[in-house]
Amino acid sequence: MLSDKEIAIYALGKTEGVHSIAETLGKGLNDEKYIESWNKTMKMLGIEMPLKELEKIYNEFAKKMEEIVDVEKTKSKEVLKSDSN
Repeated sequence: MLSDKEIAIYALGKTEGVHSIAETLGKGLNDEKYIESWNKTMKMLGIEMPLKELEKIYNEFAKKMEEIVDVEKTKSKEVLKSDSN
C-alpha cells in the first residue's frame, strides 16, 4: 500500500508534470483556487495533506535528486580519470 506522501507526489506529478512542480509550489501556495483544487484532489484520494506539507516533500525530493546527481558526476569523473591512465 502506498503512503500518503507517495500518493501526494504521484497526484502532483499527474496534475502538474515534473517540469512545473517547483513553479507551481511557488505560486500555488498563495493561490486560493489551486489550494482548493489540491484539497479536493487529496479528499478524493482519501488523505489529508495541506499543500504546505507538499512543499516540504518536494524540497526533500529535490535535495535527494541533487545528491544523486552529485554522486553520478563523481562516478563519471572517476571513470574518466581511470580511462586516461
